[in-house]
This record gives sequence, C-alpha cells and structure tokens, in this order.
Amino acid sequence: GLEAPRRVWVHGWLLVQGERMSKSRGNFLDPWAVVRAFGPDGARYVTLREVAFDRDSDVSWDSFVRRYNADLANDFGNLVNRTVSMVQRYLGGERPAPRPAGASPLAEGWAETLGRVRDRIEGCLLHEALAELWAYVGGANRTVDAEQPWVLARSAQAGDAEAAARLRGVLGDLVEACRLVALAVAPFMPGAAPRILAQLGYAFPYGPDGNGGPSLLDELRWGRYAGVAGQVGRPEPLFPRLETEAEGEVPAER
Repeated sequence: GLEAPRRVWVHGWLLVQGERMSKSRGNFLDPWAVVRAFGPDGARYVTLREVAFDRDSDVSWDSFVRRYNADLANDFGNLVNRTVSMVQRYLGGERPAPRPAGASPLAEGWAETLGRVRDRIEGCLLHEALAELWAYVGGANRTVDAEQPWVLARSAQAGDAEAAARLRGVLGDLVEACRLVALAVAPFMPGAAPRILAQLGYAFPYGPDGNGGPSLLDELRWGRYAGVAGQVGRPEPLFPRLETEAEGEVPAER
C-alpha cells in the first residue's frame, strides 16, 4: 500500500587508484576513522564534495585532507572567523545590517548562486551544489581582500564618515554572506550550521533533526533580518586545520 518511489538516487562507485573499494582487497578507508579525524560534518562534507553522484570517483585520504583544509579550514572557517573578529574589533560586536541588493555585489552574487545550487540539488548533483556555494565563499573572501576593512576602520577612527559607513556596509554584507552559506549547507553539515549562526548572533530556527521552523528558502533571502539588531558572538575555530598525517587518526588504505 506504499506509493512507489518517484526518484531513485543511484551513485557511482568509490574507487582507490582506479579499483573499487573492497573488503576482500583491503583497499578501503575506515569510515569511523574518517569521522574521528574530520568530525561528523567534516566527514560529510569531504565525502559529498569529493565523490560525484553521477559517476565513479577516485578518492584517497590525502584528497580528503586537502579538501577539508582548503574548503573548510582555509576558506569558509577563515571567512567566518575574520568576519566575526572584525565586527568585534571595529564595531564593538554590534552586528551591522547588510546593504540592499542594488548596493552590494555579494547580494547580487547570492541570487545567482542560490539558483544554481537549487538546480544542482534537483539534479542530484550534490558535489556541484557544494562547488557553487564554495565559489561564492571564495568571492566573499576576495571582498575582504579588496575592501580591506582594517584600512576603512583606521579612516573611520580618524573621522572619515564615508569610510565609517562603508565599513559597516562591507561587514554587514560579510555577516549576511556567512549566514546564508551556513543555512544553505545545513543539509550537508547539520552540526556546523547552529555553531556558525551562534557566532553571527542568530538563533538556529530548526530542530536538531532539521525539522520544524520556517521555510528554508525564506531564510535564504538576502537581508531577511536586516532590520533586526543584534550582537555577534565570540569567534571560535570551526574547522581546525589537519596535517596530512594526523596523529593516530589516519585511516590507512590497507
């Protein structure tokens, strides 16, 4: 009496040096060791990012570590950390509002990114959906380098009102970019999303299992809480960088 599935996901094989992982061959990665090394969310991320859903994928411990360090420790983790740190340092922790879409390149980029992410998920291409999100993260990091909030802060402290306004706008855009990415990756990394939002001064609106709360698409609107005042939390490392040979945690390919 159950309705037949309307769609069935069939993913490719996990390969090691061109061969399928096999217990009999002993050429597999221990999944429990992967979780111990990367954490549950990190393990989810590197697996879903490195393994294409539409074909076979060759993976290795080193490729997982490189992906984790590049995308989580360096790109997104660093973006959240320095955004929260700069809001604390330059604005006394007061969370600034993002600029409207017409005045913010990050806002315009988000609308395009979200559309592509939805298309990739609809096509069961989870690795490509994450790639789109991390291209946006890269753009947010380039915004920091281009705008140089530390320079704007010095000018603002010297009495430059225009620099002060721009500083608030840039930091507001960065806080909003972090909020949106955190929510967009919640289905992939459900444990990280509440921690990121807490650092940004927002409550996570869903239950531990992801249920309840408002429509995710409503939450993913740029400037959803632009008129709500708040304070950012303390910056805390989200994804500690890993060495290739993590102490006692490397799941050797047998």
